[in-house]
Amino acid sequence: MYSQCSPAWVRKCNFWQVGISAVLIMVSWAGQSSGPIALVVANSLAMLLRATLGLIFAYDCLQPSWNELRLRPVGQLFGLLALGSRMIAWLVLPLKEPWQTVVAVMSTAIAIASAGFVCKEELFATVLAVKKSKEKV
Repeated sequence: MYSQCSPAWVRKCNFWQVGISAVLIMVSWAGQSSGPIALVVANSLAMLLRATLGLIFAYDCLQPSWNELRLRPVGQLFGLLALGSRMIAWLVLPLKEPWQTVVAVMSTAIAIASAGFVCKEELFATVLAVKKSKEKV
């Protein structure tokens, strides 16, 4: 996002990042009685707000066409990540033997590689856009 945005957008983004950090702190503090679950909820909310900020930037500044807004790869990515996290949670709890650690690490690597493979076109397009923007500077 920062490679494509104007200085005015960077200032707006910095302002909203401070607000997102404040939300993170407030939700964490308000949920103290829930223990570590409050931290997970607070971080999830902060990440959702950051993603929303990125979507607003994409809509306002990049103005993508409908062809660029394909949701199928995004759905595939989320499906793979959900399946991978479920499999890893099943494999990891509890790690009593060294081979379980090896299996968990290998499963994580496979999940990450699969997600990269599913979204390879989007990854290449992003890298190409960043290279083009740096050539303009």
